[in-house]
Amino acid sequence: MKHLNIIHPSFKHGSNFQIGEFNHVFEDCEVGDDVKMRSYVELRPQTLIGNGCYLDSGVKSSGYNLIGNNVTLRYGAIIAREVTIEDDAFVSPNVMTVYLSHVGDKLGGTVIGRGVFIGTNAILGASVKIGQESVIGMLSVVEHCVVEEGCMVRANVTIGSRGQSVKRQDDGSLKGVKVRGGVLLRRGCDVGAGVVINRGIEGNTVIGEGTSIGPFSDIGHDVEIGKHCIIGAGTVISGYTEIGDYSRVSPGSTTKNRVKVGRNATVAIGSLVMKDVDAFQTVVGRPAVDIDEFRRHRNCLKKLLK
Repeated sequence: MKHLNIIHPSFKHGSNFQIGEFNHVFEDCEVGDDVKMRSYVELRPQTLIGNGCYLDSGVKSSGYNLIGNNVTLRYGAIIAREVTIEDDAFVSPNVMTVYLSHVGDKLGGTVIGRGVFIGTNAILGASVKIGQESVIGMLSVVEHCVVEEGCMVRANVTIGSRGQSVKRQDDGSLKGVKVRGGVLLRRGCDVGAGVVINRGIEGNTVIGEGTSIGPFSDIGHDVEIGKHCIIGAGTVISGYTEIGDYSRVSPGSTTKNRVKVGRNATVAIGSLVMKDVDAFQTVVGRPAVDIDEFRRHRNCLKKLLK
């Protein structure tokens, strides 16, 4: 090993291990065969690393980490306490993982699944689970969330943040309500750039299997969206809304809170949904009405304007 490293005597490494300079390895750490560690890396106690891994300069583990085979950790990545990274994952530069809550509670380590890609400057909160072959885009923040396998979360997305969860008091002031839920992204979801998905208050906010959410949409707390839905860009889905399987909510639309949109329904572009939408129904307008009613109103207006 090169000089200028601080290596605890209990450290174990496999064959063909390469190490740079100014590294600090604590007690009970192990790395496998064909591991390359650059400079200024810090491995705290009981960091276990598999075969064929690459640790770029400035990578830091907080200890009690389990890192699989063929994992790449690029420069400046911070691996929090108890984080598990499975085989073939790629963690981009300056990614931050978290172990504690904002009030210091120990929430447990994040799990990054097999073949996951985490983009540059992304932040993963405590106890987040990222399913295999999923992608978390650069600058995204994911907390209080389970992401199932094969999901695509694009750049600058915020998932699991606390929404506008307040209640007006008798004196007119506002007080935050207790938030217990999280977010569940079912397998194969595609979440567009700049989307915000708020964590549930009472249960989870759920995005169904294979659903696609367009850029810059806002999904409120405790919303449940079914499978294979299309949520257009710039859509606002208010809290406790339910959207059935295979439905389409077109770009620029807004739903009132606690609205139910049935299976295979369509909300036309720019609509304001103030009441429930039946299965297979198409609504349009502000406020949204059935498309046949909308056409009748439009024809009457044309006659009046003649």
